[in-house]
Amino acid sequence: MADARAGADPAASGWKGWLGGKAQSWFNYLTTKEYESNEDCKTPKQIKDRARARLQGYAAMCLVGLGTMHWGGAAKVLEHMAGMSQANKEWTNTCVRFLTISFICSLLGLAAGTFPTTAPWALFFGGLGAWQSMLFVIALFHLETMEYYVDPNDAKYSFYVSATVFSFYWSHTAQDPLFLHAFGKIVAGALCNLFFAIRWLWECKGALGRWIWKIMCCSANPRNLLPFRVNHRRNS
Repeated sequence: MADARAGADPAASGWKGWLGGKAQSWFNYLTTKEYESNEDCKTPKQIKDRARARLQGYAAMCLVGLGTMHWGGAAKVLEHMAGMSQANKEWTNTCVRFLTISFICSLLGLAAGTFPTTAPWALFFGGLGAWQSMLFVIALFHLETMEYYVDPNDAKYSFYVSATVFSFYWSHTAQDPLFLHAFGKIVAGALCNLFFAIRWLWECKGALGRWIWKIMCCSANPRNLLPFRVNHRRNS
């Protein structure tokens, strides 16, 4: 073992160590919540009070979602949709499954917020339930207004966009559950890298940069992608 280590390439081991350090740093960044990054400067009582305050907010949001489900007329809306057409029946079936998952998550979040000292993974289930409750409110709004759209599919697309924007914002504000927070960081990093890459290509003054930029812009004329233009003369 000692001979194998002695015969190892120092450059390769250094490169692997650098890559492993970068991977570990990136993993720590994804799995660390901003509100937990300065826990060393707080007492255990302050940490517990902060977690309890967050759970109370999550529980309140879960109550809003559950109240909207029972008193917001969700059953009447689904019944009205199911009687319209066969396509709406399939869409109603999908909505019922989504509402069932949201209902269960809201109950788990409410239980975690009500009993924070004994609930396992209280912040995870509290944040998950609150997030699903807000998604349910968005879904119910689109279900109730679907009949006013010229094309009912527009309501679906509007819900997808609204839910995506809200989930992205939730991942950076509430930061619970952790998997949503990590996914939000990945999306934000990808968007930033894409922006800087496009900006670099835009500012690139070389012929190669302009050629790559034309490819990305999907030029309508393929001959414009060439670094030079050939003039064809008609024989007289």
